Amino acid sequence: HSNGSFNLKALSGSSGYKFGVLAKIVNYMKTRHQRGDTHPLTLEEILDETQHLDIGLKQKQWLMTEALVNNPKIEVVDGKYAFKPKYNLKDKKALLRLLDKHDQRGLGGILLEDIEEGLPNSQKAVKVTSLFFLCLNII
Repeated sequence: HSNGSFNLKALSGSSGYKFGVLAKIVNYMKTRHQRGDTHPLTLEEILDETQHLDIGLKQKQWLMTEALVNNPKIEVVDGKYAFKPKYNLKDKKALLRLLDKHDQRGLGGILLEDIEEGLPNSQKAVKVTSLFFLCLNII
């Protein structure tokens, strides 16, 4: 489209299917990362876990050589694929360090969705960290 918008439905059936599979893979990898499953998977393991075992050789080749390796949310580790969040946080201590560093450097706030994306099981850590910073501001 001339206005720069992207319409997945306007793609041909083959392209729409390919990009649909890619989107499901990236979303699956994000979800498993948020659950704490951060170890990389082979393409076959990903396809098995996303129930896409029926895709053709051309689509697999496209995923391995173009789509996954060039996706900013996926990183390749020893030939396997892992989710790559904006901030890769292991626990609430890492979150506190990140927030402190941002504050020290005057970088402003961090989007909650970026924290939730990169911190497995983030809800509790975000709640504890929010209370900590709230108490600091009161003192």
